[in-house]
Amino acid sequence: MRKSKTKLSLKQQLLLKRKNLEYKKRLKAADGRELTNYESIRTIIPFFESLPPGKQERWLNSFAPVKFLIGGFRSGKTETFAVWSIYLSKVNAPLPGLIISPTATNAQMVVIQKFIEISDKAGLRYEYYPSRFAGVFEFKIFFGTNKNEVGTIYCSSAESLNSWIGMTVAFGGMDEPFLMDEDISNKLLSRVSAPETKLYSFYGSGTPEPHKQNWGIDIIEKLEEDTADRFITRISARDNKYLPATYIPTMEKQLDADQVRNYIDGIATVRKGDKVYYKYDESVNLSPADKFEINKNQTQQVLVVYDFNVNPMTAIELVIRDKTLYITEDYKLSSSNTWELTEVIINRLKLKYDVNNIHLTITGDRTSLKQNTLSDAYYNPIYNDYQIIQNLFNKAGIKYSMFLPERNPDVRDRTLWVNNLLEKKYLMVLSNCIHVREDLKFVVSKKGVEGFRKDKTKNAERTHLSDCVDYACWFVRNLGIYGDETDESGIYKQELSYLDPRRSW
Repeated sequence: MRKSKTKLSLKQQLLLKRKNLEYKKRLKAADGRELTNYESIRTIIPFFESLPPGKQERWLNSFAPVKFLIGGFRSGKTETFAVWSIYLSKVNAPLPGLIISPTATNAQMVVIQKFIEISDKAGLRYEYYPSRFAGVFEFKIFFGTNKNEVGTIYCSSAESLNSWIGMTVAFGGMDEPFLMDEDISNKLLSRVSAPETKLYSFYGSGTPEPHKQNWGIDIIEKLEEDTADRFITRISARDNKYLPATYIPTMEKQLDADQVRNYIDGIATVRKGDKVYYKYDESVNLSPADKFEINKNQTQQVLVVYDFNVNPMTAIELVIRDKTLYITEDYKLSSSNTWELTEVIINRLKLKYDVNNIHLTITGDRTSLKQNTLSDAYYNPIYNDYQIIQNLFNKAGIKYSMFLPERNPDVRDRTLWVNNLLEKKYLMVLSNCIHVREDLKFVVSKKGVEGFRKDKTKNAERTHLSDCVDYACWFVRNLGIYGDETDESGIYKQELSYLDPRRSW
């Protein structure tokens, strides 16, 4: 099940847009001309200038309530982030804002130091000190002598969640947001809700880390987005005229071509030689979710596939049409169990299909046939995961078949087969399956180990949904619907075990 991706409810959107529009009308020069945010910023920070081709200026001028600035190292993204924070603190004074960094060290050595640097250069008086909240620093900027002319920015980290979770602020920013969990993003977004705010903003700046991050892939992949709800742009270190002339050439010598795209140009890239699913191409294998029709009057061949972990619990849902597999849903629940995940799946199946008119098959990771996930042991210590699934589907009155391989297929064998189906367009992914898409694009192989393995060290939450894809494709391979259409790897066909719903093990 997918979490919302830094999206606002309709009520929140209307409120923030209305507030921001009201503030926009108040930005006037002395001669009555309307000022942009960028022009207003330069009245208090005169030395700041947007680098060509003006992307920072456009980002600052946007009144979208959610904004992200993506960039390479030394591209100027952190300075732009800090300037926007200082400006928001002036506009919304005396209401505070909150800036979150991945660690406390990052908050003090990067964000606060940047505030100090800008304030010193702009001649702004400031103070900063530990606040009354543990792990939270308070940075005050004195734009005037009146208390309503004192900007306040709280600076904290993902490590100090319990200290700032109860705050109500006018604006919220994330420095390197993709190095933090999505839960931190959602919690910070919920804090941006002070009623008397003049200019709301939830924003972030960072360098793409596709190997490491477990959210925000839809953000870092965009070169540009400019809507009333969200503004995203990308800047490159190549445009920073203040860098030493040797910086870019030196970095290009130290990094390979794909790392240059990531860390200099800010473009999310995975080295193709490391990619496990090297045949996955969204220009070929991605299908629009809104154009995939499910006729409840026609019998649907549905496949539900599990991979069992305590965190996250994962599964996918597929529809089989002729020889083509369509991944129609991905399910990803944090700190959950087989019981909860299955209830979510059952409710979703009832919503989408006439469950009396589907041929449903359940398969997945065979290892859970002999055990249950740790989090389920409390609820059903005598049942394994597949018994829990059977009990819930039986209770829901949904007919199904359950098959498992005699043993889990070798990782290299099953991923080769997935790539074979991708290349032949026999495996398609609906656009709503964000987490599966992330896995297929960014899962890489692990180097320095015996045999072929997926690398789970860079992102503990990744690989589980792609394992579901592997098990699904392997199951369909054993059905024989592809006849002699096999890949060149010599992969063996494996027997399947049928698990009788009425049987107790």
